[in-house]
Parts: sequence; structure tokens; C-alpha cells
Amino acid sequence: MSSVLLRRLRTVYVAVDAAGKGAAAGGLASLEAALRNRGFVATPRLRDALAGLEADGLARTGRELLRRLDAELGADRTHIPLRPHFADASPVGDDLVDAPSSALQPLERGTDLDADAARALAALLARRTPPTPQDREDLDVLLAHVRLHASPALDWLPDDIPVRETKARVLAALLRDPGTRDAAAPLVTARLTTATDVLRLLAVLSGGEADLLAPPRFRSVPRALRRRLLGVLDGLDAGALVEDVLRYPAAWKRAAEILHPFECHARYPKAALAFAVLRETDLDAVSFGPALRATAAEHPTAVRLDPDGRRVRPRTWRARVEEALRPGPGRDKSSGPDANPDPGGIPGADASPGPGGSPVPGGSPGRDGNPVPAGTPGRDGNPVPAGTPGRDESPVPAGTPGRDGNPVPAGTPGRDGTPGPDGKPGLCGTADPGAALALLAERPGELVRALDRLLRLYGPGPLPRQAVHALLRALPGAAPGPLLAALGRLRNRHLPGTRRVFFPRGQVTRAYAVDDDRAPLPRAVTEQVCGLLEGEALRRLATRAERADRYRLAVLDADLAGIAVPSAEGAAARALSPMPRGSFRPLPEGEVLRLFLHWTQPESTRVDLDLSVLLYDADWTYKGLCDYTRLMYGKRAAVHSGDLTSAPAPDGATEYVDLDLAGLADAGVRFVVPIVFSFNDVPFEQLLDAFAGFMTLHARHAREGRGAAYDPRTVRQRYDLVGDSRIHVPMLVDLERRTSLWTDVHLPSSGGHHSADRHRDALCVLGADLFAYFTAGRTTLWDVAVWHAATRAEETVVLRDGELLHHTLRLGETLGAYARRIRTGLSPDRRHRPAGDPVAAAGRAASGKRVLLALADGGVAPEGATGTVYRLLPGPVDGCGLEQATAADLVAGLA
Repeated sequence: MSSVLLRRLRTVYVAVDAAGKGAAAGGLASLEAALRNRGFVATPRLRDALAGLEADGLARTGRELLRRLDAELGADRTHIPLRPHFADASPVGDDLVDAPSSALQPLERGTDLDADAARALAALLARRTPPTPQDREDLDVLLAHVRLHASPALDWLPDDIPVRETKARVLAALLRDPGTRDAAAPLVTARLTTATDVLRLLAVLSGGEADLLAPPRFRSVPRALRRRLLGVLDGLDAGALVEDVLRYPAAWKRAAEILHPFECHARYPKAALAFAVLRETDLDAVSFGPALRATAAEHPTAVRLDPDGRRVRPRTWRARVEEALRPGPGRDKSSGPDANPDPGGIPGADASPGPGGSPVPGGSPGRDGNPVPAGTPGRDGNPVPAGTPGRDESPVPAGTPGRDGNPVPAGTPGRDGTPGPDGKPGLCGTADPGAALALLAERPGELVRALDRLLRLYGPGPLPRQAVHALLRALPGAAPGPLLAALGRLRNRHLPGTRRVFFPRGQVTRAYAVDDDRAPLPRAVTEQVCGLLEGEALRRLATRAERADRYRLAVLDADLAGIAVPSAEGAAARALSPMPRGSFRPLPEGEVLRLFLHWTQPESTRVDLDLSVLLYDADWTYKGLCDYTRLMYGKRAAVHSGDLTSAPAPDGATEYVDLDLAGLADAGVRFVVPIVFSFNDVPFEQLLDAFAGFMTLHARHAREGRGAAYDPRTVRQRYDLVGDSRIHVPMLVDLERRTSLWTDVHLPSSGGHHSADRHRDALCVLGADLFAYFTAGRTTLWDVAVWHAATRAEETVVLRDGELLHHTLRLGETLGAYARRIRTGLSPDRRHRPAGDPVAAAGRAASGKRVLLALADGGVAPEGATGTVYRLLPGPVDGCGLEQATAADLVAGLA
């Protein structure tokens, strides 16, 4: 528990012995020096508590504290590279780059561990974005502690847990615990509101994860709980129930084996009906067939019977939407059902996530009837056998079920729009944007995901007034994530596209890219719709400001413009400095980046990981590499420590690569792509321990006797290697802009022995695609912070290029116009360039006020202030007593 609170709250718990006060002054000075070497500093309260310990007590406390901090930094392992003096060949000096004093993280004294645990748990339960892997582990620890020390009546449990995955995890823990099981049972009925909620709970109770990416074999549950779960399903709308069950068909078929829905068909008729649809039950072959037919007749909008009455078929909302979205003749066919959808939208059929979320990278079975080339990925992600025929789009035989489950009339043409034998027009002529919008408005989240497809149907002019009004009515129901994603995608849709990148859900994040053959949208339309989306964000925050306390001052760091809005955090790597995927950051101070990799293999399994670097010029032309096959690039511009081919416990193995940034630039290199490979194809998830990251060091000429060191003072990023993956690309380095792009993506593995040279072409394409994608109008934390400031603060100060820009809302100015002024910095009310440090000046301006701080680096440290702070990187602001907010918290403010 202490380790969790140290990581989450930066609190240290010390039992003070007044009798020993002052006896360990020398030891305290040594401990403070050791903390500073790791990037931490004790607050006065913690220092006073440590000073009250006897010498032995201080030694024990100090050792345990340093052990926990070293575990975070990766400094608690043995790091001995193959060539201990490899750095003699690189321009690295003995003087390392210490963490600047402004980046030291304050450690505070904790006085009530139980209360702090409850506070940390409450913050996790209130989050509105899916938990990261680290969050899930911490949640389990905190929940176990609070359950043990809090009331078994569960009066400490909040009324609402917004994230469904978190809710399932909590309910499962409460149901497993004999002390809380009875109190938790009624919560099953009260808190589970969808069929997928029930499936998530079953998955966690069976030892799996609530994300349902790899549902486990379900374990039996007590009869009372089984009936409660069937009751939840039976209480849902029939259409929503059927559609939810069909979303995870394989998992629900396994769940049916423990729920036994047909045994209680009379008591839970809708639940039995949904499983009859799922299993395609032959109603003539079961004794309760007449009862199922009667239930089906009561829900004609959700299901229908086959013409022979033997099976129940679904009528789905998605099928009706797809029908309405099919483009008409002469329109851009990319808006139809064979199009690439916007990420997270209604699945397409060529390179988008296929059924069940399986990605289909780069192509799909042909639609012209020609055989599909060998190896072409199919809709389930598996290669299609050579010669597989494509879709010939010939007339459909009479009685063939259509996409909505209804029989297709005789002679209905194929999907190319060619008239069938009866002369009726093809399905591509049925596009109806008004009908599609009306249907999508029923589910606002799906509406914003499908906005691009919808807008392509309206033609070149501005949106009709009815469409604008329909959007305005629907947008308040959309969740923050889809709303912000739609805004980012549409900002540059008036420009011709090149490549599109998709990140399908998975245990690890993989990226797939395809050519963007969509026609650009009219600029007037994109500006109009982006205005509606931004207006909705401002409206939500303004409404919140009316209910909650406002801030006297907001201080914003313009460097947040490089930080992406977090998404798909459930697959994010555990990192020392959590960074949303797609974020650009300036490279830290220091002329040399030292990349590091450490791993420990399981007993009886040899694991050979390799740290490698690929190098490209400004046009992404291959320049060279530095890996186990080539230990040095150029004139010591990149130097590898040597290839270790196994990592037995307990010491494991460590590899380094030193990158001389100036030397690489002089050699014509612009882009650096670090990669971690599992050479012998063992997945990272099988390792006992595996992590990588980078440090920063000063450069100098080669010097004999220089050894390789893993110094926690210099660690700027450390992340875990996990999941069913063999190839990980953590970031891209742009030497021209001196920035890094955090990518955190995994490449699919085709088996065999992996090396940088083998994958260099694929990594070139991936790097270019990711760099272009994340520089093309994504929504950032800067946007979100500006909206918060414009709606919730009386005054806003922006730190930009060494200046302080002061903004207040002008008489008659709209919130949209005010937010644009803050974001662009073009017309501040006052511009001030301090004589000294602008960060310190911003801290003085915020002192003594209720403030909202949104910072890239935690250097702004106001005295006597109250309020909220978000900072990407730690610093003195952590010791100011402000409420800490995460990036997800800023986004959740839009809910």
C-alpha cells in the first residue's frame, strides 16, 4: 500500500519518535543527497518527521524509500552491458545531466494512510476514461485495503462509477469478498445497465479483464447471482439487448453455458430470446419454441422470424444506418459501407477493424470477383488463401438475408449499383443523409464517429439548416472522447489526404495505415461543423462553471499544444512519465541520448531481446542502423554496447545505445527510430521483467576508462515491455526540430528471428505515416486547457516564448472568440516579458489566488494558492498543495 501511495500521491509515512530527535542529522543529509540524485526532494514537513527518527529508524526508512523509488526508475536491477567500456567509443563524458532543481519532485509526509488510500481510490473510481494497466493494479490494491478498513455496508462506495470496466472490477471484488458479498448483491441490479456490463462482470469474476479483449473461460456463479444477472438482461430494451449480445458472440455463447437462459425462459423471456438469436436456435426442436415465438412477436423492431418460423433473426440499428449511409450514383463511394471508417466508427470492410474488432491491414477480399492475392489480410486479420474469389456483386438470389436480417427481394442488384434483372436501381442509389442523421442522432456517440461519412453525403454546399439543428440537439449526448476525436479529424479534412492510420483495440496498440482516397470536404462545411463541436465543448464547461467554484486565474503553458488528448489508455505502456500517444516533446537537455533495455528471462527459456536504432533522412530514405550487427554508426554518432543473447535471473541483461544528436544530424540523419525486438520471437508477456527508456548525458571527446552507468539522475523516461508482442516502437526522434514523438506502438510479428534490417522498410512506412498523422490537426490538451480557462477563470495568463500573455473576456465577446484569442495569442489584453525567469513570474502572479494551472513542466510554484493543477512532468508545483489533475481529468470535465 505504501508503494502505491508513494507513486500516486508522493507521500511517505513516518512514525516519529520524539526521543530521538536530532540524533540522525548526518544520516538525514545523506538521505537527502540520495533523494536528490533520484530527482526527489523532501518537503519541510517530511524532513522534520525524518529528523525525529533515531539513527536505526532513519536507516530503515531511508533504505525502504530509496528501494521503492529505484524500482520506479529501474535502478534496482543490475545493469552490466556486454562491453562495459563501450562508451569509450562514444562522445560521453563523466559529467551526467542531473535533473534540474526545477524538476525535483517533492515528497510529502503522509499522516493518515487509511484516509489517503480512500482518497486515492475515490479519485480512480471517479475517472471517466478507461484505466491504464498501472491504474488497474493500483485499484486492486487500494480496493482491498479500503474494504478491510471501511464499513462493510459499502457506504464509502460512490453512487456512480463512470467507467464500465472499473465498475465491473469493483463489483467483482465486492462479490468475491465474504464480508461485502451480501451488501454488493443488490448493486448488481442497480449498477449494471447494459448486457456488456453483465459480460464484463462475468469476465472479471472468472479471472479475466473487463476490457473483453481476451475473455476467459467463464466460471460458474452462485444460483442467486445467476438469476440476478438474467434479471438484468431481461430488464433491458430488447433491441439493445440483442445488439449487445451480437457484439461479442463467442463470449456470450460461453457465458450461456453458465447462465442457462433457457432453463428460466418463462421468468426471463427477453433474455432467452436474445440467446435464441445468438445461437440460431431451431424453435421446432425445443419444447419452449412457442414461447420464444410469442416473445419475438412482442418485439417486432428488435427481431423477426424466418419465413418458415423456425429461427429468430435480429433487426439491428446498425444495419439501418448502413443502408441510409450508402452513397448514391456519382457520389464518393468512400462514404459507403465499403469505406474506411473514421477510427472507432462503424466498421468498414477494407482496412478498418473487422468483426469483433479484428484489424484488416491494408486491404480486404476483392469486390470485383477477381481472385484475391495470396497473403491478403481478410476481415478477421488472417491471410486469405490464394485464389479466394472476391465479391462479384451479381444479383442476389431470392430469399437471401440482407444486412438487416430481412430477405432480399428477387433480382436485387449487387453492391456496385448496377440494376438487377428487374431493372431496379442498385443499392448505392439509396443514400439518404437526412434519414442517416435521424438514425445516428439516436446514438450521439456513433453520430460523431460517423460524421465524416455523413458529411460526404450532403454535397459541396453548407449544411442544411435542419441538419445543423439536428446536430445541435444530438451533440450534448456524445461522450468527450468521440467529440474530441471528431474535432481533430475534421480540422484538416478540407485538404487532400495521403494516408490514414488506425489503432484497433487490443491488449497492445498496433497501427495500420491505408491510402486516403476520400475526396476533401468543403472548407465551409468543416469550419461549420468544427465550430459546432467546439461550441458544444465550451457550452459544457460553461455550464459546469455555473455550478462549481470559478478560478480567479488560469495559468496555461503553450507547450501543451504538443500533448495529444489521451485515448486508448488501457493499452498504454506503464511509464515513469505517462505520455499520451501522439505527443510531441522537446528533447531534454543534453547532447547524447542513452537508450537502455533491461530484461530477465523465465527459468528454462532463453530470451534474446535486442535494442536497435534505424536512421532516416528528411524524406524517410534509409541512412543506416545501429544494432548488434553494426555496433557503431558514422564517426561514433551512434554506439551499441554489444549483443547479449540471454538474461538469466536474478541479474538479467542490459543493452545500451548512445546517440550523439549533433553527430547524427551532421551525417544527414533527421529521423531516429528506436526499436526493441524479441530476436527469438518470445513475447514480452512471458518475461519476468522487461523495461526500456532513455537517459540524457553531456557530450565530449572520447576518453579512455569511461564505463557505462545506469544513473537514476539521468533517467528521463522508463516504460515496461508487456503484452503479446515481439516488436515495440516507443518513439520517433526528429533531430531537425529536436523533438520526440511518443508512439508506443507494436508491430505484428510473422515469426522467425527479428532484426532491424529485416523490418527497416516496414518501419520506414510506419514512421512516416505516424509522423504525418500526428502532425495533422489532432486535438490536444492545449485545446482542452484553453476551453477550461475561457469558461472557468476570470483571467488567463499564457506562458509563450518567454512572455506572459494576459487575457480577459471583453464586453460583448463570445466564448468562442475569447477561446480563439487565448489559443492563438494574437490579441492579448497585455503582453509582458519579465526581466527574470518567466516561469517564476507566472508563479508569483498565481500566488495567493484560487488558480487553475495547466503545465507541460511543473515549474510554476505559486505560494499560498488553492485550486487545481495539471502538469505533464513533475516539479516544484507538486509541493504547493494544489489538487492534482490528470490529462484524463481535464477531458472528463467535458462530460
